[in-house]
Amino acid sequence: MRPAKLKNFLLKTLLPQFCLGCFKEGASLCYDCLSTISLNRAEMKRLNKRNLNGFLAACSYQNKLVKKAIANFKYQPFNKSLAFALTYLIIAQFLTSPNKPKIFSGENFVLVPVPLFRKQKRRRGFNQAELIAQELSRFFQIPLEAANLIKIRKTKSQARLNKEQREVNLKNSFALKNPAVIAGRKIILIDDVITTGATLEECAKALKQAGAKQVWGLAVAYEPMIID
Repeated sequence: MRPAKLKNFLLKTLLPQFCLGCFKEGASLCYDCLSTISLNRAEMKRLNKRNLNGFLAACSYQNKLVKKAIANFKYQPFNKSLAFALTYLIIAQFLTSPNKPKIFSGENFVLVPVPLFRKQKRRRGFNQAELIAQELSRFFQIPLEAANLIKIRKTKSQARLNKEQREVNLKNSFALKNPAVIAGRKIILIDDVITTGATLEECAKALKQAGAKQVWGLAVAYEPMIID
């Protein structure tokens, strides 16, 4: 038995996976539970941003199973196997939409994951947006630029900040290693959850400054911030 197959066999034997929804053994999120998640209509939304052209999200972050899956994916226990299931929601939304988004058609598109600061990525062991982007790249056969856009400084967690604080927190925190690769391209910026769009906007600003023609956001889930 090859080392990779032996490793997978041991992991499945010693650490079996159980569905987060129904607790059935076999997968971290089974197809039956995935099929119960309501998908958004595949329509581009706009957030009145200067650099981000628009965004698309597969489902609502208010769905308890979606929220649980994303939490298990990007926080402890850091379940990387959920990348495929969460990406499936984006793919299913596209395939079932009567008006398919144009971001998956035509030429000159490239997928770019929202980056993590290097220490955060090292601590987690992976970038959740990058894993989703890898799955989308394989399925849609769209080129992936996974290491060009980088986060150049550490920022506070966005979770407890309001809209204005989020924008200030992320200001000028992203840059390109090789801007020439981005010049003239149409970018599909990948993230797990969109709230105010502050992260996507700052990434889009760096990409537009590098010469990107368009920047569109794409995420698993959307949770608009309620402003009192």
